[in-house]
Amino acid sequence: MSPASEGEADGGLLVVERPGGRGYAARRRDRFGRPPLPRVEPALLFAVGGLASGVAIGGMLALEQLVEAGLLLAASLGSLGLALRRRGARSAAPAPPPAPAPSPLPIDLVDDRDPLTGLPGKLAMRLATGAVLRAGAPGTRAALLAFDLDRLKDVNACWGYAAGDEVLRRIGERLTELAGERGRAARLGGDRFALLLPDLPDPATALERAREALEQLGRPLEVAGVEITPSATIGVALHPDHGSGFDQLMRCAELAVDEAKREGGGRLLLFEPRMDATLKARKVMERELRRALETGQFTVHYQPQFDLASNAVVACEALIRWRHPDRGLVPPIEFVPIAESNGLIRPLGAWILEEALGAARRWLDLGWPVRVAVNVSAAQLRQRDLPALLRRLLAETGVPPHLLELEVTESLFVDPSQITIRRCLDAVAAMGVSLAIDDFGTGYSSLACLKRLPVDRIKIDKSFLRELGRDPADEAIVRTIIGIARTFDRRVVAEGVETELQRRFLERAGCDEAQGYHFARPMPEDEVTAFMRDRLISTPAPRHNLARAG
Repeated sequence: MSPASEGEADGGLLVVERPGGRGYAARRRDRFGRPPLPRVEPALLFAVGGLASGVAIGGMLALEQLVEAGLLLAASLGSLGLALRRRGARSAAPAPPPAPAPSPLPIDLVDDRDPLTGLPGKLAMRLATGAVLRAGAPGTRAALLAFDLDRLKDVNACWGYAAGDEVLRRIGERLTELAGERGRAARLGGDRFALLLPDLPDPATALERAREALEQLGRPLEVAGVEITPSATIGVALHPDHGSGFDQLMRCAELAVDEAKREGGGRLLLFEPRMDATLKARKVMERELRRALETGQFTVHYQPQFDLASNAVVACEALIRWRHPDRGLVPPIEFVPIAESNGLIRPLGAWILEEALGAARRWLDLGWPVRVAVNVSAAQLRQRDLPALLRRLLAETGVPPHLLELEVTESLFVDPSQITIRRCLDAVAAMGVSLAIDDFGTGYSSLACLKRLPVDRIKIDKSFLRELGRDPADEAIVRTIIGIARTFDRRVVAEGVETELQRRFLERAGCDEAQGYHFARPMPEDEVTAFMRDRLISTPAPRHNLARAG
């Protein structure tokens, strides 16, 4: 058989070399039964491919189908029977009839694999998800799980990037085991992973498998002789309930991850449609927050703290207020978490500190050495320049460092890997600034933090005060906290005192200071200044002063 007839017999595109010119060898079908891609100029290939894809699939497929169709088209252009001429060459055979539609491109041929974990990347996961969903049994569901590893940065900071990489590799192995033969696992980048679980009978089974994944990922790892306990936050989206393809499902799963992280992380959440509305509301709030900072819509109110023995004002807690032009006063619980998540807490926190120290300076000028307490978040304490900011503001105002107190929640002290926060607190304490643990007893009360960290005061959460005189358990908790403070040479402040009964109980139990509506509500600076004129202002106790014997 002649070369020409041989090329026609197997359906290949044949270009015969002309004497003195550049030609091509006979094209044969590849191992998937398709003719290989003709070797043509890149610009021509892109033009033909773009035209064909636009005509064939334009406007008919979802995003992930478009991507897959584009790959299939590129792999099968040789079957179109186009006779392409190049300079010095000419077609020697008529175009063959159109070849049958190619089979789906095997996932393992997509060049998208994470070099660290060996898992497929986002593109391969998109294609795999489409294939798995199409092959799913009728009446079943598939679950797409989005994972965010918690505190991976702390692992890198404590034990180095090699340890962090090993954690990522081991997490990839565990996800591969959880995927099984039918599922798929992928690394989407950084500390983000995905897991696809097909053929699930109902949503309850999907949540059960997600809880299993959360438990498996949380098992301790030994890395370079150190035991590391991973933690992950998981968002779950269901097919077809929440989307028809990878991109829709991943968006829903990541919305669930975001909400779970706002609630503390280390847990899983199933996507709910309200999360989409919540996201849109948050975006509106972000824009309004930026506008509020630019136009001066924030103000600071001060709530006095009283020494229970002398009934003298010894401190004022600075509390931010947002006077929205349309909504009125917006509670901090609504906007502070958003400011922490989008970085606005940095300029907002600096502004609060500047306002509070300015007030303390004005009270000093009146002869009143009143301590100002300012709440700071984990996001602020992770700023390496926070100690420098405090030094600058203290120098500009001339306020003695011991008249500034930073209040932090006790959950920040539990994880030993919070190295950045610990270093920041040590630097702040070395300057002479006071530190207080806020809401003590509500989270992860740690005696070790009282031993290791330079804490001056413990604040009893108001939730333990509501039933004083009626609930023996709350009374025992309050007495225990006060006893712990005495043991560690710390002073105690009770917040949320609303009745005389509560005040008398706290005084008898040996509590040092208190604040709440029973004494005074939060007020603007001018009002709290007038309030304090009629009351004796005592000097705050020195660092680590023993609590009274009662």
